Amino acid sequence: MPALSKEKEARWLAAQGNRPIQILAAMRRVLHGQLRAGNLPPSVHRKLEEDIRELDLVAGGCERLFSSPVPPTMSRHVIRCMVLWLLGLPLVLAGTMAPIAVAFWVFVTSYIFVGIEEVGVQVEQPFEIVPMTQLCRIIMNQLEDAFLQPPPELCA
Repeated sequence: MPALSKEKEARWLAAQGNRPIQILAAMRRVLHGQLRAGNLPPSVHRKLEEDIRELDLVAGGCERLFSSPVPPTMSRHVIRCMVLWLLGLPLVLAGTMAPIAVAFWVFVTSYIFVGIEEVGVQVEQPFEIVPMTQLCRIIMNQLEDAFLQPPPELCA
């Protein structure tokens, strides 16, 4: 299967600061060139342009998400509060139930809260837990298929 872009274009793209925006701009240039050449009906061009606009919004949202760090003091404060609460829990429960029940409920509560905190840490860094390489490979294969196989109405 031939590559979507030439080696020179790939090197140029690798040197760009914001690759997703450059890819979207290249897609717009290709679509506009196909429209001017008469290979693309205006209605199809309009729909594809709308789709590129939506991709642009998604790329912008991902960029904001990726570049907005969570303040470390916020994360540390949550952990400190959780540790204080979990250390105080056995003292509060000590006179209300049997020691084995206190130990059990402290364990269950600790497991739940530490799990919630871990999920929070992972949500703060979504691009580290999402298999981005596989996702990008799937999208690239779909883009190559879309550009290598023209729509049926253009083949006639």
